[in-house]
Formats: sequence, C-alpha cells, structure tokens
Amino acid sequence: HGTGIAVGPDRTRSFARALTLLAPSTTRELRHCALATLVSDPEQIEPFDAVFREVFGGPVDRETQRGQPGDPARSLRDTVPGRVPGTRKATGDGRGREADAQPREAPVPLAASPLDRLAGRDFAELTAEELARLSEVMRTMVLRTPTRPSRRRRTAHHGARIDVRRTLSVSRRTGGYPLRLRRFVPRARPRDLIVLCDISGSMEPYARAMLQLLYCAARATHAEVFTFATRLTRLTPVLRR
Repeated sequence: HGTGIAVGPDRTRSFARALTLLAPSTTRELRHCALATLVSDPEQIEPFDAVFREVFGGPVDRETQRGQPGDPARSLRDTVPGRVPGTRKATGDGRGREADAQPREAPVPLAASPLDRLAGRDFAELTAEELARLSEVMRTMVLRTPTRPSRRRRTAHHGARIDVRRTLSVSRRTGGYPLRLRRFVPRARPRDLIVLCDISGSMEPYARAMLQLLYCAARATHAEVFTFATRLTRLTPVLRR
C-alpha cells in the first residue's frame, strides 16, 4: 500500500493460488505470477517492479540463469529463503540447459485483464472506449438488495415461533387437544432501494458512468431512482423500459 498499489485479501488469495498452480522456480516466473494477480493498472507496474527488486533482487533474465554444465541453475532457492516447489538443478551432462531451452509452462499474462483494470479506475479518468466497455459489463448486472422479515409468514416444521391460531384450529380434529404444535417463520422480502444521483455541473465527468449505475439499480426489485440538480426528477419508469 505504501507504493500506491492496493493489495487486498482477494488479490492476495489470487497470488497464493497462482503460486500453488504454477510453482514458479525462478524470480522471473515469480514476477509473472505477482504481476498478473496483484497489478490492476499499467501505471502500477513501475512501483511494483521497484518493490520486487528490493525484495527479490529483480527478475533475472533466463539466459543468465542457465549457467554452465555441471553448475546448479539459479532459482528462487538462491534468492528467497526456503524451498519453492518445482525447483530443479542442472545435471553434469547438460540436460538442465536443454530443459531451460524449452520452457515447460505456458506464457503467463503480464498484466491483469481489461476488466480488472477498470475496477480500480476513477470514473472521471476513463476514456470513451473504457466507458463503452464498462457500460457493456454493467448492462448484465442487477443490484440485489438485502432481505428483511415481513409481517407475512409461512409454515415451517422447525420454525422458531409457534403459530397459536393454526395450532388451535388443527386441534379441533383431535378433540381440542393440541397434539402437534404448528410453527412458522416470517417471509423474507427485499429491502426497498432508493438511489439519489447528483447530476449538477461539478459531477459532469461522472455522469455517464453514474447513469449506467442508475440503470442497474432501476432493474432491481422495489427500487426507486431519482436525480437532482436544481430539482428532483424520478427516473424509475424511464430506466425500466
């Protein structure tokens, strides 16, 4: 975080999974794993490389890692304490050099996907092409609001509350003796969603992206969407067409 790269739990989990699946054996391979999972914007690559060089000594070119026949191949085992799965040594007959000459792993992406990069960008900084891409993605989204218990209820064998009225009604079949308790649970219903969007002049850079968000919100159940500048305008019927 100190270098301007936000690395949260999700990205950390993705990096750990990449290490498990790819088992990098060189600092170059390790950099590829970290770059593909921890970096979300091209502007973050330079500070990322600075931190990587400080910790691991920088990515080493594959040509410099081959060494001479009979010498151990340079790997993460030489730069990072502890063994990294997949680390191998070159043998005296030169088979290690031949193995390095034909990489066994598929190319690793050097950056996150375009969608991942958009996730960390400010709406005001997006280009027209990026806004169009964002709109395409957001058209497939529907906001789902949390649920809340309603006054209506439904019968449940293991409900926490006893339905006294139904229990007494059924007991008439057994001479008025409530041999079996009837229980219920409250029905769940989506919470109401009310969205207010400022479309005044100062918000112009965000207007297009925010209107797309309003479109997603209007498609949710029990949702109302309003915009305001000098007056309040209800947009729910228009956005639901």
